[in-house]
Amino acid sequence: MKILLSAYACEPHKGSEPGVGWNWMLELIRQGHNVSVITRENNRAVIEREIQSLSIPVTIAYHDLPAWCRKWKHWPGGLYFYYLAWQFGAYHRARKLHKMMTFDLVHHITFVTFRQPSFMGGLGIPFVFGPVGGGETSPRRLRAGMNLSGRLRELLRDLLIGAARFDPFMIHTYSKASRIACTTRDTLQRIPPHFQSKCLVIPAIGIDPPVLATTSAHRLLRASSLLGVSCTGKVSI
Repeated sequence: MKILLSAYACEPHKGSEPGVGWNWMLELIRQGHNVSVITRENNRAVIEREIQSLSIPVTIAYHDLPAWCRKWKHWPGGLYFYYLAWQFGAYHRARKLHKMMTFDLVHHITFVTFRQPSFMGGLGIPFVFGPVGGGETSPRRLRAGMNLSGRLRELLRDLLIGAARFDPFMIHTYSKASRIACTTRDTLQRIPPHFQSKCLVIPAIGIDPPVLATTSAHRLLRASSLLGVSCTGKVSI
C-alpha cells in the first residue's frame, strides 16, 4: 500500500514520541509498504543523515510553522495551539502530496494522545487514528497521599479528559477515522460510544523479533509471561 504517515514527532535514536513515529515508519516499510511521512522541519538534518546512512526507502515531507509561532509553546497551554495549527498546515500539505502521489491510506501516529486532533481524514481515503492513549487516570486512593499541587494537577487532567468527549475537533477526527487504535481499554472508554465500534486496543510500541533471540530478552519474556503480561504482538492495518 501507499501510506502517508502523519508524525509530528519522528526522530531516530530517540525514545518517547519521536521514537514511536520513527519506528512505526520503519516497521511499515519493513512490511513492504510504500511510505511517505509528514513531520517537523526541525529534525530534518538528523533524519536525512539516518535515511542516507541506512538507505531507507521513504519520502519525507517537512512542515513547520513560522519561527515566530514557536514562542506559543512557552505559554501556559500554548503547545496545544501550536500543535493544532501545525495539524491544519500538515493537512493542507498532505492534500498537495495526495494529488501528486495518490495514497491508499493515511495514518496519524504522533502525538500519541486521544485528546489532540488530526485532520487527515479530510483527504477522503481510509484514515487510521492511533494508537493513541492518555485516557488513564490515577486511583482516587493514591491521590490522598499527594500534596495540594499534585491533587490539582490530577484534577485538571480529569477535566481535560472529560472535556475531550465534547471537543468539536476530536469529534471531527473520530467521525472521519476508518479505525481508531487505542493503547488501553481506559482510553477506548473515553471515545464517544457511537464511535467505539471503530476502535481496537493495541500497544503503541513493541519489541523487534530479533531482539527476542537474546538470552536477556528470553528471561524478560519468561518473567512477563509469569506475570500475565504480553510482550509481543503483530499489528496489521
